[in-house]
Amino acid sequence: MTAEPENRRTGESGNIGPSRPSRPLRPVEDLYRASFFRFRSKPRHSPAWRAPIVCGAIRDVLQPTSVVDAGCGNADLVAEFHRMGLEALGIEGSRYCLPYVPPEATERVYIHDLRLPLPRSAFRVPRSLALSFEVAEHIEPEYATQFVTNLCALSDRVLLSAAPPGQRGHGHVNCRLCSYWVALFFDKGFHREPTIEQELKARWNPWRRKPGIKAYYDNLLYFTRRAPS
Repeated sequence: MTAEPENRRTGESGNIGPSRPSRPLRPVEDLYRASFFRFRSKPRHSPAWRAPIVCGAIRDVLQPTSVVDAGCGNADLVAEFHRMGLEALGIEGSRYCLPYVPPEATERVYIHDLRLPLPRSAFRVPRSLALSFEVAEHIEPEYATQFVTNLCALSDRVLLSAAPPGQRGHGHVNCRLCSYWVALFFDKGFHREPTIEQELKARWNPWRRKPGIKAYYDNLLYFTRRAPS
């Protein structure tokens, strides 16, 4: 499903960037081409094995009734939540993912660049939980505020991972200390809940060093909307 035309610009991490982008976006497909998703769909390299572990812990600890995965990649988590009986949607910036999405999720993935405002027509109903794993570090600093704004519009509860400085990876342009993201979410009326993070990490602990879960375990952040004062 296509929400809006999407573009992408590759930037460099540094101090918190300007609120207004200084250069045009570069299409997401320039970085995440068919070869990227095809590689991840092969049994030897597929991250699908982790889906029951990750989704099971989220279901048990957070008990969502509906989930949206922002930056869903091959949509393995979307498909797993659907198998669990939850309403699940995915948002991905590259159309090249679509041939590699599991059958359960083929009609549940919207194509949209998370650095651009979300179209209200497609996402006007907030979900019980918004996820965004291994996405934040791919968002250039000047688009980080819009990225966080999008997540906060999707749900009153946001679970994400965010790579720290020095963590290498494909397309990492904004690796930050967690305080950077805490400040951005605080500006949107959200606060961090470390206790929930620890509960989830306890469930994932047996796989904490295994590629596919390690980044989730090491870099987990959970935010909820603050009650009006």
